[in-house]
Amino acid sequence: VPDLAQRIMDLVDRYDISHELFHIEVTESAYTDNPALIKKTVSTLHDNGFVIELDDFGSGYSSPKVSTVKLTRFSTCSFSAFL
Repeated sequence: VPDLAQRIMDLVDRYDISHELFHIEVTESAYTDNPALIKKTVSTLHDNGFVIELDDFGSGYSSPKVSTVKLTRFSTCSFSAFL
């Protein structure tokens, strides 16, 4: 989704959640589909205060804008119902 970063920011802002409290997990394998778009989205979110967490670390598509590398599995939240 080309405007995903803006859509996430709009949704989080609508509910007045501080960007710094919102963690977004990206699987490293997501970079294989459209690396330029994913890097732009991750960079935009990171630059706007979101915490970016990387899962699947070690598969070769790391971004320099990652705040946390996940070493364990946790439940994740899906935005699909809101987008």
